[in-house]
Amino acid sequence: MLKIALPIVTLTVVLLFIAGRLNSTEQQKTDYPCFTKVDSLMKDATDKALIPGGVVCITTSEGIIYNKAFGYRQLTPDTLPMTTDTEFDIASLSKPVGTAMALMQLVQDGKIDLNYPVQEYLPAFKGDAHVIHLLTHTSGLPAYMNVAALEKRFGKGNSKALIDTIARCPRIAAAGEKETYSCLNYIALQHIIEAASGIPFDQYVETHIFQPLGMYSTHYGARSRNIAATEIPPGDTLPLVGIVHDPLAQKMNNGISGNAGLFSTASDLALLGQFLLRNKQEEVIRMMTSVPDSLQSVTRHCLGWGKQAADITYMGTEMSENAYAHTGYTGTLMAVDPDRDIAVILLTNRVHPQPKGNINPLRAAVCNAVIKQIKD
Repeated sequence: MLKIALPIVTLTVVLLFIAGRLNSTEQQKTDYPCFTKVDSLMKDATDKALIPGGVVCITTSEGIIYNKAFGYRQLTPDTLPMTTDTEFDIASLSKPVGTAMALMQLVQDGKIDLNYPVQEYLPAFKGDAHVIHLLTHTSGLPAYMNVAALEKRFGKGNSKALIDTIARCPRIAAAGEKETYSCLNYIALQHIIEAASGIPFDQYVETHIFQPLGMYSTHYGARSRNIAATEIPPGDTLPLVGIVHDPLAQKMNNGISGNAGLFSTASDLALLGQFLLRNKQEEVIRMMTSVPDSLQSVTRHCLGWGKQAADITYMGTEMSENAYAHTGYTGTLMAVDPDRDIAVILLTNRVHPQPKGNINPLRAAVCNAVIKQIKD
Protein backbone atom coordinates (compact mmCIF):
# COMPACT_ATOMS: atom_id res chain seq x y z
CA MET A 1 0.00 0.00 0.00
CA LEU A 2 1.09 3.55 -0.68
CA LYS A 3 2.32 5.30 2.45
CA ILE A 4 2.28 9.06 2.70
CA ALA A 5 4.90 10.31 5.11
CA LEU A 6 3.51 13.79 5.76
CA PRO A 7 0.21 14.32 7.60
CA ILE A 8 -0.76 17.06 5.14
CA VAL A 9 0.17 16.71 1.50
CA THR A 10 -0.97 18.71 -1.51
CA LEU A 11 -2.72 17.13 -4.44
CA THR A 12 0.23 18.15 -6.59
CA VAL A 13 2.73 16.26 -4.44
CA VAL A 14 0.55 13.17 -4.16
CA LEU A 15 -0.11 13.07 -7.89
CA LEU A 16 3.57 13.30 -8.75
CA PHE A 17 4.55 10.77 -6.10
CA ILE A 18 2.24 7.99 -7.19
CA ALA A 19 2.05 8.57 -10.94
CA GLY A 20 4.80 6.11 -11.81
CA ARG A 21 3.23 3.28 -9.83
CA LEU A 22 -0.31 3.81 -11.08
CA ASN A 23 0.65 4.22 -14.71
CA SER A 24 1.67 0.57 -14.99
CA THR A 25 -1.52 -1.04 -13.67
CA GLU A 26 -3.63 -1.58 -16.78
CA GLN A 27 -4.23 -5.24 -17.52
CA GLN A 28 -4.87 -6.73 -20.95
CA LYS A 29 -6.83 -9.80 -19.88
CA THR A 30 -10.07 -10.64 -21.70
CA ASP A 31 -11.34 -13.48 -19.50
CA TYR A 32 -12.65 -12.56 -16.05
CA PRO A 33 -14.57 -15.57 -14.67
CA CYS A 34 -15.43 -13.77 -11.42
CA PHE A 35 -17.45 -11.12 -13.22
CA THR A 36 -19.62 -13.18 -15.56
CA LYS A 37 -22.69 -11.24 -14.37
CA VAL A 38 -21.15 -8.02 -15.65
CA ASP A 39 -20.43 -9.77 -18.95
CA SER A 40 -24.04 -10.90 -19.29
CA LEU A 41 -25.47 -7.48 -18.39
CA MET A 42 -23.35 -5.73 -20.99
CA LYS A 43 -24.00 -8.35 -23.66
CA ASP A 44 -27.74 -8.11 -23.03
CA ALA A 45 -27.61 -4.30 -23.27
CA THR A 46 -25.85 -4.43 -26.64
CA ASP A 47 -28.02 -7.27 -27.96
CA LYS A 48 -31.16 -5.27 -27.12
CA ALA A 49 -29.63 -2.09 -28.63
CA LEU A 50 -29.90 -0.14 -25.39
CA ILE A 51 -26.29 0.83 -26.16
CA PRO A 52 -24.16 0.30 -29.27
CA GLY A 53 -21.27 -0.67 -27.02
CA GLY A 54 -19.32 0.08 -23.90
CA VAL A 55 -16.33 -0.58 -21.69
CA VAL A 56 -16.44 -1.66 -18.05
CA CYS A 57 -13.34 -1.21 -15.93
CA ILE A 58 -13.13 -2.22 -12.26
CA THR A 59 -10.20 -1.21 -10.10
CA THR A 60 -9.05 -1.43 -6.51
CA SER A 61 -6.50 0.93 -4.97
CA GLU A 62 -3.80 -1.49 -6.14
CA GLY A 63 -4.80 -1.93 -9.77
CA ILE A 64 -7.33 -2.92 -12.40
CA ILE A 65 -9.10 -6.26 -11.83
CA TYR A 66 -11.47 -6.15 -14.82
CA ASN A 67 -11.32 -4.24 -18.10
CA LYS A 68 -13.49 -5.37 -20.99
CA ALA A 69 -15.07 -3.94 -24.14
CA PHE A 70 -18.47 -4.82 -25.61
CA GLY A 71 -20.21 -4.04 -28.88
CA TYR A 72 -19.36 -1.19 -31.20
CA ARG A 73 -17.93 2.29 -30.90
CA GLN A 74 -19.67 3.35 -34.11
CA LEU A 75 -22.59 2.01 -36.14
CA THR A 76 -22.80 4.49 -39.01
CA PRO A 77 -21.54 5.18 -41.63
CA ASP A 78 -19.12 2.36 -40.70
CA THR A 79 -19.44 -0.37 -38.09
CA LEU A 80 -16.39 -0.17 -35.86
CA PRO A 81 -15.69 -2.42 -32.84
CA MET A 82 -15.32 -1.15 -29.30
CA THR A 83 -11.93 -1.68 -27.62
CA THR A 84 -10.72 -1.16 -24.07
CA ASP A 85 -8.71 1.86 -25.19
CA THR A 86 -11.57 3.59 -27.03
CA GLU A 87 -11.85 7.26 -26.05
CA PHE A 88 -15.27 8.47 -24.91
CA ASP A 89 -16.85 11.87 -24.61
CA ILE A 90 -17.44 11.58 -20.86
CA ALA A 91 -19.86 14.56 -20.78
CA SER A 92 -20.74 15.72 -17.25
CA LEU A 93 -18.29 13.28 -15.73
CA SER A 94 -15.89 16.07 -16.74
CA LYS A 95 -17.17 18.04 -13.74
CA PRO A 96 -15.57 15.96 -10.94
CA VAL A 97 -12.76 14.45 -13.03
CA GLY A 98 -11.41 17.72 -14.37
CA THR A 99 -12.95 20.86 -12.92
CA ALA A 100 -13.39 19.83 -9.28
CA MET A 101 -9.98 18.17 -9.07
CA ALA A 102 -8.28 21.29 -10.43
CA LEU A 103 -10.23 23.65 -8.21
CA MET A 104 -9.54 21.67 -5.05
CA GLN A 105 -5.84 21.58 -5.86
CA LEU A 106 -5.90 25.37 -6.00
CA VAL A 107 -7.80 25.41 -2.70
CA GLN A 108 -5.00 23.37 -1.12
CA ASP A 109 -2.40 25.67 -2.64
CA GLY A 110 -4.13 28.64 -1.00
CA LYS A 111 -5.13 30.26 -4.30
CA ILE A 112 -8.87 29.73 -3.91
CA ASP A 113 -11.04 29.93 -0.80
CA LEU A 114 -14.24 27.90 -0.91
CA ASN A 115 -15.99 30.38 1.38
CA TYR A 116 -15.14 33.48 -0.63
CA PRO A 117 -17.87 35.12 -2.71
CA VAL A 118 -17.67 34.22 -6.37
CA GLN A 119 -17.25 37.97 -7.01
CA GLU A 120 -13.76 37.78 -5.50
CA TYR A 121 -12.68 35.86 -8.61
CA LEU A 122 -15.33 36.95 -11.13
CA PRO A 123 -16.16 40.59 -10.33
CA ALA A 124 -19.10 40.70 -12.76
CA PHE A 125 -20.86 37.81 -11.02
CA LYS A 126 -24.15 38.92 -9.46
CA GLY A 127 -25.68 37.56 -6.27
CA ASP A 128 -24.39 36.20 -2.98
CA ALA A 129 -23.08 32.79 -4.03
CA HIS A 130 -19.74 31.54 -2.70
CA VAL A 131 -17.40 29.15 -4.47
CA ILE A 132 -18.69 26.23 -2.40
CA HIS A 133 -22.22 26.87 -3.71
CA LEU A 134 -21.04 26.44 -7.28
CA LEU A 135 -19.35 23.13 -6.44
CA THR A 136 -22.44 21.74 -4.70
CA HIS A 137 -25.06 23.04 -7.15
CA THR A 138 -26.61 25.34 -4.57
CA SER A 139 -25.69 28.70 -6.16
CA GLY A 140 -29.16 29.57 -7.42
CA LEU A 141 -28.08 29.49 -11.07
CA PRO A 142 -30.52 27.89 -13.52
CA ALA A 143 -29.75 24.44 -14.86
CA TYR A 144 -28.87 25.39 -18.44
CA MET A 145 -29.25 28.06 -21.12
CA ASN A 146 -30.86 28.37 -24.52
CA VAL A 147 -27.85 27.67 -26.72
CA ALA A 148 -29.57 28.61 -29.98
CA ALA A 149 -30.49 32.03 -28.54
CA LEU A 150 -26.95 32.58 -27.26
CA GLU A 151 -25.45 31.60 -30.60
CA LYS A 152 -27.84 33.88 -32.50
CA ARG A 153 -27.14 36.83 -30.22
CA PHE A 154 -23.40 36.52 -29.67
CA GLY A 155 -22.11 34.21 -32.38
CA LYS A 156 -20.70 30.71 -32.14
CA GLY A 157 -17.71 30.14 -29.86
CA ASN A 158 -18.13 33.37 -27.89
CA SER A 159 -16.99 32.04 -24.51
CA LYS A 160 -16.67 35.53 -23.04
CA ALA A 161 -20.29 36.31 -23.83
CA LEU A 162 -21.26 32.99 -22.26
CA ILE A 163 -19.61 33.66 -18.88
CA ASP A 164 -20.84 37.27 -18.92
CA THR A 165 -24.39 36.01 -19.45
CA ILE A 166 -24.04 33.43 -16.68
CA ALA A 167 -22.67 36.08 -14.33
CA ARG A 168 -25.69 38.33 -14.84
CA CYS A 169 -28.55 35.90 -15.50
CA PRO A 170 -31.59 35.83 -13.16
CA ARG A 171 -31.21 33.43 -10.22
CA ILE A 172 -33.89 30.89 -9.41
CA ALA A 173 -33.11 30.83 -5.67
CA ALA A 174 -30.87 32.44 -3.09
CA ALA A 175 -27.47 30.84 -2.64
CA GLY A 176 -27.56 27.86 -0.28
CA GLU A 177 -31.35 27.64 -0.40
CA LYS A 178 -31.91 24.70 -2.76
CA GLU A 179 -30.11 22.28 -5.06
CA THR A 180 -30.42 22.77 -8.80
CA TYR A 181 -28.01 20.66 -10.81
CA SER A 182 -26.52 23.19 -13.20
CA CYS A 183 -23.89 23.10 -15.90
CA LEU A 184 -23.56 26.87 -15.43
CA ASN A 185 -22.00 26.32 -12.00
CA TYR A 186 -19.08 24.47 -13.51
CA ILE A 187 -18.57 26.90 -16.36
CA ALA A 188 -18.23 29.60 -13.69
CA LEU A 189 -15.73 27.38 -11.85
CA GLN A 190 -13.75 27.04 -15.07
CA HIS A 191 -13.21 30.80 -15.09
CA ILE A 192 -12.39 30.89 -11.37
CA ILE A 193 -9.64 28.33 -12.01
CA GLU A 194 -8.25 30.50 -14.79
CA ALA A 195 -8.42 33.65 -12.67
CA ALA A 196 -6.70 32.03 -9.69
CA SER A 197 -4.02 30.15 -11.61
CA GLY A 198 -3.31 32.56 -14.45
CA ILE A 199 -3.28 29.55 -16.80
CA PRO A 200 -5.84 28.58 -19.46
CA PHE A 201 -8.31 26.11 -17.99
CA ASP A 202 -7.53 23.12 -20.20
CA GLN A 203 -3.77 23.59 -19.82
CA TYR A 204 -4.05 23.73 -16.05
CA VAL A 205 -6.16 20.60 -15.78
CA GLU A 206 -4.03 18.57 -18.17
CA THR A 207 -0.62 19.59 -16.79
CA HIS A 208 -1.49 19.69 -13.08
CA ILE A 209 -3.92 16.77 -12.81
CA PHE A 210 -3.91 14.35 -15.73
CA GLN A 211 -0.25 14.25 -16.70
CA PRO A 212 1.04 13.67 -13.15
CA LEU A 213 -1.46 10.81 -12.79
CA GLY A 214 -0.36 9.27 -16.07
CA MET A 215 -3.78 9.94 -17.64
CA TYR A 216 -2.34 10.62 -21.07
CA SER A 217 -5.54 9.70 -22.91
CA THR A 218 -7.61 12.27 -21.02
CA HIS A 219 -7.91 15.74 -22.51
CA TYR A 220 -10.27 18.41 -23.84
CA GLY A 221 -10.94 17.42 -27.43
CA ALA A 222 -10.23 13.99 -28.84
CA ARG A 223 -6.70 13.15 -30.00
CA SER A 224 -7.20 9.58 -31.12
CA ARG A 225 -8.75 7.83 -34.10
CA ASN A 226 -10.34 5.28 -31.76
CA ILE A 227 -13.27 7.33 -30.51
CA ALA A 228 -16.81 6.35 -29.54
CA ALA A 229 -19.27 8.15 -31.80
CA THR A 230 -22.15 10.07 -30.27
CA GLU A 231 -25.30 11.61 -31.73
CA ILE A 232 -26.10 12.45 -35.34
CA PRO A 233 -27.08 16.14 -35.01
CA PRO A 234 -30.41 17.26 -36.51
CA GLY A 235 -30.02 17.91 -40.21
CA ASP A 236 -26.72 16.02 -40.45
CA THR A 237 -26.01 12.54 -41.77
CA LEU A 238 -22.81 11.81 -39.84
CA PRO A 239 -22.40 11.36 -36.08
CA LEU A 240 -20.21 13.47 -33.85
CA VAL A 241 -16.82 11.78 -33.52
CA GLY A 242 -14.28 13.59 -31.39
CA ILE A 243 -16.50 16.66 -31.10
CA VAL A 244 -18.02 17.27 -27.69
CA HIS A 245 -21.73 16.43 -27.54
CA ASP A 246 -22.83 18.98 -24.92
CA PRO A 247 -24.32 22.02 -26.73
CA LEU A 248 -22.94 24.72 -24.41
CA ALA A 249 -19.46 23.21 -24.50
CA GLN A 250 -19.56 22.61 -28.25
CA LYS A 251 -21.23 25.73 -29.60
CA MET A 252 -20.30 28.44 -27.07
CA ASN A 253 -17.20 27.25 -25.21
CA ASN A 254 -15.10 25.87 -28.09
CA GLY A 255 -15.08 22.36 -26.62
CA ILE A 256 -13.18 23.46 -23.51
CA SER A 257 -15.70 23.79 -20.73
CA GLY A 258 -15.99 23.26 -17.01
CA ASN A 259 -19.21 21.30 -17.40
CA ALA A 260 -18.21 18.93 -20.24
CA GLY A 261 -15.65 18.43 -22.96
CA LEU A 262 -13.29 15.77 -21.63
CA PHE A 263 -12.48 12.69 -23.67
CA SER A 264 -11.03 9.75 -21.76
CA THR A 265 -10.62 5.99 -21.61
CA ALA A 266 -11.83 3.59 -18.95
CA SER A 267 -8.29 2.67 -17.90
CA ASP A 268 -7.35 6.36 -17.56
CA LEU A 269 -10.32 6.93 -15.26
CA ALA A 270 -9.22 3.87 -13.31
CA LEU A 271 -5.99 5.71 -12.52
CA LEU A 272 -8.04 8.49 -10.97
CA GLY A 273 -10.07 5.89 -9.08
CA GLN A 274 -6.88 4.39 -7.69
CA PHE A 275 -5.70 7.84 -6.61
CA LEU A 276 -8.97 8.53 -4.79
CA LEU A 277 -8.97 5.12 -3.09
CA ARG A 278 -5.31 5.24 -2.06
CA ASN A 279 -5.70 8.69 -0.55
CA LYS A 280 -9.19 8.44 0.91
CA GLN A 281 -7.98 9.56 4.34
CA GLU A 282 -6.36 12.75 3.06
CA GLU A 283 -8.25 15.87 4.08
CA VAL A 284 -8.72 17.18 0.54
CA ILE A 285 -10.14 13.86 -0.68
CA ARG A 286 -12.52 13.65 2.29
CA MET A 287 -13.68 17.18 1.51
CA MET A 288 -14.27 16.34 -2.15
CA THR A 289 -16.27 13.23 -1.38
CA SER A 290 -18.46 14.47 1.48
CA VAL A 291 -21.45 16.82 1.52
CA PRO A 292 -20.47 19.99 3.44
CA ASP A 293 -22.01 20.08 6.91
CA SER A 294 -23.63 23.47 6.27
CA LEU A 295 -25.45 22.12 3.20
CA GLN A 296 -26.48 18.64 4.36
CA SER A 297 -30.17 19.55 4.41
CA VAL A 298 -30.04 21.18 0.99
CA THR A 299 -27.99 19.01 -1.37
CA ARG A 300 -26.64 15.51 -1.96
CA HIS A 301 -23.67 16.89 -3.85
CA CYS A 302 -20.16 16.83 -2.52
CA LEU A 303 -17.46 19.12 -3.91
CA GLY A 304 -17.75 17.61 -7.37
CA TRP A 305 -19.25 14.15 -6.83
CA GLY A 306 -22.74 12.99 -5.89
CA LYS A 307 -23.81 10.83 -2.95
CA GLN A 308 -26.44 8.14 -2.57
CA ALA A 309 -30.00 9.47 -2.17
CA ALA A 310 -33.53 8.09 -2.31
CA ASP A 311 -34.04 9.41 -5.83
CA ILE A 312 -30.59 8.40 -7.11
CA THR A 313 -30.73 5.05 -8.87
CA TYR A 314 -27.57 4.87 -10.97
CA MET A 315 -25.33 3.61 -8.12
CA GLY A 316 -27.50 0.61 -7.35
CA THR A 317 -28.28 -0.56 -3.84
CA GLU A 318 -25.16 -2.46 -2.83
CA MET A 319 -22.57 0.30 -2.47
CA SER A 320 -21.72 1.60 0.99
CA GLU A 321 -23.07 4.84 2.41
CA ASN A 322 -19.70 6.48 1.82
CA ALA A 323 -19.73 5.73 -1.91
CA TYR A 324 -19.89 8.58 -4.40
CA ALA A 325 -20.36 8.80 -8.15
CA HIS A 326 -21.13 10.92 -11.19
CA THR A 327 -22.65 10.25 -14.59
CA GLY A 328 -22.48 11.79 -18.05
CA TYR A 329 -25.33 12.27 -20.52
CA THR A 330 -23.51 10.38 -23.27
CA GLY A 331 -23.79 7.21 -21.16
CA THR A 332 -20.92 7.32 -18.71
CA LEU A 333 -20.52 6.52 -15.00
CA MET A 334 -17.75 6.49 -12.44
CA ALA A 335 -18.62 5.19 -8.98
CA VAL A 336 -16.17 4.89 -6.08
CA ASP A 337 -16.75 2.91 -2.89
CA PRO A 338 -13.90 3.69 -0.46
CA ASP A 339 -15.25 1.30 2.20
CA ARG A 340 -14.89 -1.63 -0.19
CA ASP A 341 -11.79 -0.32 -1.98
CA ILE A 342 -13.43 -0.49 -5.39
CA ALA A 343 -14.16 1.85 -8.27
CA VAL A 344 -16.46 1.03 -11.19
CA ILE A 345 -16.14 2.80 -14.53
CA LEU A 346 -18.87 2.23 -17.11
CA LEU A 347 -18.46 4.07 -20.41
CA THR A 348 -21.05 3.73 -23.16
CA ASN A 349 -22.10 5.67 -26.25
CA ARG A 350 -25.82 5.33 -25.60
CA VAL A 351 -26.57 8.54 -27.56
CA HIS A 352 -25.31 6.99 -30.82
CA PRO A 353 -26.75 7.28 -33.37
CA GLN A 354 -29.60 8.87 -31.38
CA PRO A 355 -30.21 9.09 -27.61
CA LYS A 356 -31.70 5.89 -26.20
CA GLY A 357 -33.89 5.31 -23.18
CA ASN A 358 -33.00 5.32 -19.51
CA ILE A 359 -29.57 3.80 -18.93
CA ASN A 360 -29.70 4.10 -15.13
CA PRO A 361 -30.98 0.53 -14.64
CA LEU A 362 -27.91 -0.77 -16.47
CA ARG A 363 -25.61 1.46 -14.44
CA ALA A 364 -27.21 0.25 -11.21
CA ALA A 365 -27.15 -3.40 -12.27
CA VAL A 366 -23.44 -3.27 -13.13
CA CYS A 367 -22.60 -1.60 -9.81
CA ASN A 368 -24.69 -4.13 -7.91
CA ALA A 369 -23.09 -7.06 -9.73
CA VAL A 370 -19.60 -5.80 -8.94
CA ILE A 371 -20.26 -5.20 -5.25
CA LYS A 372 -22.06 -8.53 -4.79
CA GLN A 373 -19.08 -10.32 -6.33
CA ILE A 374 -16.68 -8.39 -4.08
CA LYS A 375 -18.77 -9.38 -1.05
CA ASP A 376 -18.75 -13.02 -2.10
